[in-house]
Amino acid sequence: MKTTFLWSVCIFLLCLLGLNGCSSDTDEPATEVYHLSFEKDYYECPLIGAKSIMVRGGNRDYDVEVANPEIMEVTVDLSSPVGRGSLRIAPRQKGKTMVTVKDNVTHETVSLEIKIVDAYLNLLVANPVHEPYAQGDELFLINNEDRDFYLYDKTGSCVIVAAISFMSTVKLLFWN
Repeated sequence: MKTTFLWSVCIFLLCLLGLNGCSSDTDEPATEVYHLSFEKDYYECPLIGAKSIMVRGGNRDYDVEVANPEIMEVTVDLSSPVGRGSLRIAPRQKGKTMVTVKDNVTHETVSLEIKIVDAYLNLLVANPVHEPYAQGDELFLINNEDRDFYLYDKTGSCVIVAAISFMSTVKLLFWN
């Protein structure tokens, strides 16, 4: 009788312990881990203004290192509640440098090559009134010291390259 009672108490305690150990009150929600990724590994940014590069995959905890800080400053922008964040590029001068982004959760690193270029304005000719322009031609006005100007025809070949200096002199080079 004593042994049966002891076995019943042992089984009761084991069941009580087993049911208590399976409770989900203290379980934390599972966090998902994302691999660090960007759309591409090469970007061009205009010298004037700032540009954002969106992080496609990551865990919103990044360290950023710029190989040549004289060319640009890079900060992490996590202000948006959606997405994985973005890198904000603040150009300082023209040039090319490598930016290394490290995800502190997965310890993955991605290297991005970023080139700071002259700002330009791209115009498309829609309904030309006079020659030499034709519909579909593209004009590029470059914001640099020489105030360069490029004209491309519909096929994509460069027709005219002009550099207009501040002294109102025009240098033209023609290609066929």
